[in-house]
Amino acid sequence: MLTISSTDDLTTKNNEHELEDLQKRHNDQISRIQELKTILPSMKLCLENIKKESAEEKLETFRNLSREYLAMRDEYNALVAYQGNQNR
Repeated sequence: MLTISSTDDLTTKNNEHELEDLQKRHNDQISRIQELKTILPSMKLCLENIKKESAEEKLETFRNLSREYLAMRDEYNALVAYQGNQNR
């Protein structure tokens, strides 16, 4: 038969166990927060660099396409002018 004292002891032990579990989870969360604090700035910088590189790559692609277009347009105009001179 359990006495009030033994019931209180069980409750106290359960509370202590719960408190230890909560403290462990809290410590794990604090550790994870610290880990994320160190990782996030470098990850942000990496993403910004990728974004910047992507923008630069897009600009370079646009420039290349523009050059190609201008060269083709010049060639077309030269051919049209040549054909116009041939038909005279």
